Amino acid sequence: HQRNLGGAGGFTRGLFEITGAAEGAHTNVLFMDDDIRLEPETVVRMIAFEQHAITPTIIGGQMLYLYHPTHLHTQAETADLGRLRAGLPADETAHNVDLTKKLPHARSDAGYNAWWSCLIPAETVEKIGYPLPYFFQWDDIEYGLRAGRHGIPTVTLPGAGVWHADFSLKDWDDWSRYFSLRNSLVTAALHSDAVPSGAVTALGRQLANYLVSYSYGMAATLIKAVEDFLAGPSVLEDGGERALKEIIAIRKNYPDTFRRSAQDLAEAGFGNLPLAKLEGVPSAPGAVLAKRTAYQLMGKTRDAAAITAGDAQWWHTSLYRTVVVTDASQDAFRIKVRNGAEARALSRDGARVLLRLRREGAEAANKWREALPELTSRENWARLYEQD
Repeated sequence: HQRNLGGAGGFTRGLFEITGAAEGAHTNVLFMDDDIRLEPETVVRMIAFEQHAITPTIIGGQMLYLYHPTHLHTQAETADLGRLRAGLPADETAHNVDLTKKLPHARSDAGYNAWWSCLIPAETVEKIGYPLPYFFQWDDIEYGLRAGRHGIPTVTLPGAGVWHADFSLKDWDDWSRYFSLRNSLVTAALHSDAVPSGAVTALGRQLANYLVSYSYGMAATLIKAVEDFLAGPSVLEDGGERALKEIIAIRKNYPDTFRRSAQDLAEAGFGNLPLAKLEGVPSAPGAVLAKRTAYQLMGKTRDAAAITAGDAQWWHTSLYRTVVVTDASQDAFRIKVRNGAEARALSRDGARVLLRLRREGAEAANKWREALPELTSRENWARLYEQD
């Protein structure tokens, strides 16, 4: 029994218990998500490969799509910390592959492996410590990158995998994005020189995209994430419980974050809006962003429209005054309405916090690096788990 420490606290609890019971001994710890379909042969293959590795090696299983079971998500993954991006395919030719037509068979070196299925030898803990108490998101990414910096490679093993719900059916506009944004900043600070310069650029683009597409709740989420990164390692002191409550409360101030039913749409007069299909992909996103912003300021936007989840790109939703967007999960809708006052307030707050990131980011990054050994220590996790 433990407090709610998120997915990071759950995964680490397993690592904490097993390595504590077998201190100094070789033990394999196999992480898997709780919403997967497992082929038992996967366990056998991952363990066999690790047992034959010359040095301790993290062995990752692949992810296949649960609702498109012959499709491989990606052969292996890496991260671009300069853009605060993860989940990037290490091999572009082996991403979203139909395995009935192409069968990648070579092992792949990965920057990390997500914990939908990932085998970690106990020697890793002895060498680099435990995961960070991130609560949710990027804990697996940071741990794999940290292991690599200490000479422990990650190999994604073909023929070993699990079926996980398709990412295209997951909603990204929710409280979890706070943790993804904040933790990506921390990870970039720990393992690159992307903070502050690269991070300011990447976050500035994201903020502008959120504002021009009326995703005001997401803009506020980003601002909170940057503020908490700048606050330093103390934000992880309770393992994320306070941050979770705070971001949920913040997001309730923005109607675009509310999930609506079909009945809600009908009652609001949005039950029979025309469906607006995506009008291509801009070749010059910066110019399109400037144009969309200018048109909105001049009131040159189209009437209300309904937009599917797959078509809800910022350059498309920003064409309309009001949009009803289907959630990726296909069971709810979001109503997004241009609000000039809200956009101006969030623009000011966003500019202010990004200026702070530019000025204070390097100092904050140093504080995170200095705190890493303590944050990832067994003593810190014992405190979070309230163990003697």
